[in-house]
Amino acid sequence: METFIYNKDTNNRVGEVREGHYLVDGLPGWLPEELVELVLIPTDPPEYDSGLEYLRDIWTVNLENNTYEQSYEVFPYTDQEIAMRGWHHPELEKRIVAPASLVNDYPAIGVHMIINKLPIEPSEDGNLLYLYMDFIRPEHQALVDSLQGVLMIEDRPVQWY
Repeated sequence: METFIYNKDTNNRVGEVREGHYLVDGLPGWLPEELVELVLIPTDPPEYDSGLEYLRDIWTVNLENNTYEQSYEVFPYTDQEIAMRGWHHPELEKRIVAPASLVNDYPAIGVHMIINKLPIEPSEDGNLLYLYMDFIRPEHQALVDSLQGVLMIEDRPVQWY
């Protein structure tokens, strides 16, 4: 059992969470009237679809029982949040999805991204790179066109703001 001291006047925890009750020389410790020892009451989360929903835990002070009780709320992801999954830089309009070898084959691409402070993110397996930007410059369009079938150009899925 875990406990902590709670200040009823300020609605704040005082000190750290401890294992067991507050003791002084092996006996229950005296506390001023504004302080109370609360017992943490954790609970198991409910089942939910993590692909469509997210979980938020809520802790509630119960001064009648001197407990700090955990509960949960399940919220649906918005269509926008679902669409934006995997889009590492929502502030940028476009991304080019390319094989990781692209930067080795065309080192100028990596240099351009670094000089212009444009992010490059690897895929989870490291086989792809995601190159983020707001637009493709006209002077780069010929290279992008020549790599059609190797590159995939994507627009940000939804407006975010």
